[in-house]
Amino acid sequence: MDTTARTFAEMTAAEFLATDQAKFGDGWRYELDEGVIVAHAGPAPEHGAILSMLDVAIENRLRARGRGGCRFESGSGAAPGKQQQPNINEEKSRRSKSQMPRIPQAHGLLASCVLSLPKACSKVVTDMTNSIDSDSPLGIKEISILEDSRYFVNRSTEALNLQVQRLKKNTPGNTDELWKYLADVHFYIVVLKRLRQAMLVSRKIHKVWDKIQSEFDAFDNNIADILRMRNTLEHIDEYIQNRGRDRNIKNASLYAIHFDENGCLNWAGLKFDSHNLQDSAARIVTIYREITSQEFNLYRNALNDVRASGAPEESRPCDGQRE
Repeated sequence: MDTTARTFAEMTAAEFLATDQAKFGDGWRYELDEGVIVAHAGPAPEHGAILSMLDVAIENRLRARGRGGCRFESGSGAAPGKQQQPNINEEKSRRSKSQMPRIPQAHGLLASCVLSLPKACSKVVTDMTNSIDSDSPLGIKEISILEDSRYFVNRSTEALNLQVQRLKKNTPGNTDELWKYLADVHFYIVVLKRLRQAMLVSRKIHKVWDKIQSEFDAFDNNIADILRMRNTLEHIDEYIQNRGRDRNIKNASLYAIHFDENGCLNWAGLKFDSHNLQDSAARIVTIYREITSQEFNLYRNALNDVRASGAPEESRPCDGQRE
């Protein structure tokens, strides 16, 4: 909310900048509007959230395309030298430009956001930010995370494919073969969990996570029994003593092993269906590769633009191509 500050005669821009802000009142900040001093209340939480979203979107763009001496600022004001004084509404001030003080080192990208936007505007700005994000390449830090994630997703996929072939060839016909089969199942579970964790790191990159979250949730639902198997095996000492977190798995069920009519392993009341697991893993991996490839291409194209312009660049040797 804007209010007129303590009564003052109309001021020029130079007089305004030279006056101690405390003399105007106890407002959060002040502007000079057509010679009249206007007080601004402190920003609302929604205002801060909007600034944060804009900050991230513009910063990602700058890092990817080269700064060129630019930066993003919020809440800063026009003031000479080191003096920290409120912002000036240059468009509304009826003083001529010749009366405006010369501001040294006024360079780069200055986004002086002093608007107190109502809640109704929040969605508009959010949509605008998302639109910027969808077309903007990620920064080097995010690309680095995705490259490492993609590398371990690929290695895990290869291991799953190898292991499922072993499971097909080693269907148990006697007790000795059963223990070999169970060992292969255990290895498959470990690798499937590693695949999941390698993709889960993309939660740190909201642009990517927004695209994959629903599919990831469906994948988690499909492998729910496998995650419970993994947790049980990792904490077998607790389940032996009937102290495991999963109260539905008791000590006696740890020895309950059988195959159903479809040839699927059942252990401790949990089902291991290699065909369904492979289909679920293949689907999520395909989607993840498509999404990350789009980001790698955006980054690579932006990097090429920076190189062509001769501007300083932030890059890593593989440029989004690690596999």
